[in-house]
Amino acid sequence: MVFSFIALFLISSCEYFNTDNEDGLSTEEIIEGLKTALEIGADSSTTKLSVLDGYYLDEAVKILLPPEADVIYDNLDKLNNVVPGTKTFIEGELEKLVLSINRSAEDAADDALPILVGAITDLTINDGWDILNGIVPPDEAIKSTGAESFDSLAATHYLERETKTGLIEVFSEPMNTALQKPLVFSVSAYSLWNGITSAYNTAASTYNTLDILDLWDDIEPVNTDIGEFVTGKAMDGLFLKVGEEEKKIRKDPFQWAIDIIQRVFGYIQDHL
Repeated sequence: MVFSFIALFLISSCEYFNTDNEDGLSTEEIIEGLKTALEIGADSSTTKLSVLDGYYLDEAVKILLPPEADVIYDNLDKLNNVVPGTKTFIEGELEKLVLSINRSAEDAADDALPILVGAITDLTINDGWDILNGIVPPDEAIKSTGAESFDSLAATHYLERETKTGLIEVFSEPMNTALQKPLVFSVSAYSLWNGITSAYNTAASTYNTLDILDLWDDIEPVNTDIGEFVTGKAMDGLFLKVGEEEKKIRKDPFQWAIDIIQRVFGYIQDHL
């Protein structure tokens, strides 16, 4: 699937510099090879993460609770003293929420491939040789230190640096749609989070109201955009998986029956 998908984009995706080196590998070929590698990574990452438990059972990308959940946990004992049952209810709902937000990320991952490929297609690479040699441009300090600073994720890191902000904005739509789907326990992640924060904030308000003599520190209510948090974490997972594929390509470009991958990454192997 990935090979035919890639072919549709490569014709329009390369910047043509027509600059050959003495070994016959041109800048144009370098850029085509880098973009092809990233597109392979995009296809592989979305395929792996879009299946059941693609996020949830992979500890490297599993999405945990937002920082506001720590605030909730820290105050549960206090709140349970004034509103009995609050702790048991919220802890149970938070466990469901972890599963729900990961299911939402898996559901949205299907929509990530064209978004990632579009970003790769539009990516401007003026420093293809640096990236191929494991340097994320512009980084003169790394250039001067030599091979010890080789970055086997240079292409992925460059893509992430140049496109992540825009990708998160575009990916937020399918991610928010997924968060609204009743994927776990017939309830959506949004509904779970709203129920948790509502119960917490109600208990916090009761706690603060009972402190007539102002002897306790008030407990502040919790309010966060869980969609923004989950979208960012889901995108982090996608980039991590793209990077894993880049490592594989650099290690053995000949396992892919793609000429440009073999020529470009085979060249760098021969000249390390």
